[in-house]
Amino acid sequence: MPQFLYGALCPYCRFSTPLLETTLAEMIRNRQVATTGEPFLVFVCQRCTRCFPWNYGMRQALSQYDALSRADPVWISIVAECESGDCKGQTELIAIRPHGTTKEEILRERPTWNAKDIYCDNGHQIIIPL
Repeated sequence: MPQFLYGALCPYCRFSTPLLETTLAEMIRNRQVATTGEPFLVFVCQRCTRCFPWNYGMRQALSQYDALSRADPVWISIVAECESGDCKGQTELIAIRPHGTTKEEILRERPTWNAKDIYCDNGHQIIIPL
């Protein structure tokens, strides 16, 4: 059965992370922080490792793929806390990497992630956990 392919375009380096419809549905179904800025997901760019929000409510399919010929990407999500000690705001960061990447490899790159322009729902800077 064919499925749609979306592209989550990084506004910093213009790299488009390929995102299959089934992967997107799995991410939304398994959200750790269900209310974080909906309808936005915050992705970590594969190329420049900067975090950016992506509005899945405004997604547009790039193409369709045959479900039998796909290789699902690997993804993990990390919950980032607000820098303000008085705020309980959390933001889920999602890193999508090519098929075959291990979750350990993604976690090892975490010190390079840049969330400088990402804020909790209360407007405070978030901190990527180590």
